[in-house]
Amino acid sequence: MSTGLVTWRHSLRTRIAIAVSLVALAVTALVGAVIDYQVALDGRERLRAQALDRINAAASGYAVDGRLRFDASVSPDSVPPEMLPIATGTVKTYYVGQAMFAARRISDEVVISLALSDRSLRDQRASLRRTLVLSGAGGALMAGLLGWLVATGLSRRLRQAAIAANSVGAGDLSAKIAMPGRDEVSALSRTVDQMSAALAARIEQERAFSADVAHELRTPITALVSASELLPATPEGDLVRRQTTRVSRLVMDLLEISKLESGQAEVELASHDLGPLLRRIATDRGLEGIDLDVDAAGTVLVEPRRLERIVSNLIANVHSHGGGHAYLRAVGNVLVVEDDGPGFPDDVLKDGPQRFRSLGHSAGTGLGMTIAVRQAEVMGAQLRLSNRPEGGARAELTLPVT
Repeated sequence: MSTGLVTWRHSLRTRIAIAVSLVALAVTALVGAVIDYQVALDGRERLRAQALDRINAAASGYAVDGRLRFDASVSPDSVPPEMLPIATGTVKTYYVGQAMFAARRISDEVVISLALSDRSLRDQRASLRRTLVLSGAGGALMAGLLGWLVATGLSRRLRQAAIAANSVGAGDLSAKIAMPGRDEVSALSRTVDQMSAALAARIEQERAFSADVAHELRTPITALVSASELLPATPEGDLVRRQTTRVSRLVMDLLEISKLESGQAEVELASHDLGPLLRRIATDRGLEGIDLDVDAAGTVLVEPRRLERIVSNLIANVHSHGGGHAYLRAVGNVLVVEDDGPGFPDDVLKDGPQRFRSLGHSAGTGLGMTIAVRQAEVMGAQLRLSNRPEGGARAELTLPVT
């Protein structure tokens, strides 16, 4: 059964934090691109205005005294071809490469021109871009942290809902979420609680029905068993006796499991040496087809009658589904029953034994193993089911110690 917990890489809050950070970065990049373009455009226009001011001043000075100012030139080669032709008295500007060119024709023979470097503009844009990158990274980090904090509450509530749902799936129908609020998580929690309550009521009805049916059948089945013993020793009489005994055992099992699941079982634990206790159980119950190895068994805290029921049901399961030969060994407070059969089905290993569901590849009620699990729980023991790597089923019972 899953715990409902996920790693941080797959967590919802991590995904929300990353998504918020990416959105912040995208917005910052878009806004930064617009700002960078506008700054470049404004800077270029300022550079153009500065070039116009200088070329007009240089042209005026040249007309007065013939001297060139502001690094102006009258060489035709200093004017980019794209700026030609220029009419007399007109001014042209042209931005190319890393400079802004300005030219003015003074006469038919003279064109005065100059070039202004855009180094300051490029430095300004580089500084702006660094600022945008740093602010974008900081904004994304802050947005991611804020998204993480906001998503933490949501993720925590969802984890609580998942844990409660897992508990319900594991059989703890008393698990509740009960989250206040009007959002989707609260609605989910209320739905899970309602589902759990409805499931608990239905299971309780089924348990009560099984117990009532078993109780009502107990008296007539007992009478049938007694009557069948009076039948003559014929094939028909033997068949009736076998079937009535089988039905009687089924009714007794239903009564036993109903009592175990209702919490009415009274347990009287005592300290016992596990090895001699298992030998006595094997002798008293007449268990056949067992390789018994209990020399290393220790002292445990059990109720012999319940342990006998567990062992008998484990061996009976081997006879029904495990090939008929069982290996029973005990080391310390751990008792292991193995067989050479096909092993437990996958659904049994995943969900545990369930009443009226066979634990093997042949027909069965599943009550025996269900009773074994419940009897172990009543004593504070743990029964784990698995399959052996070399083949066959394995049931491991860990008993409490004194």
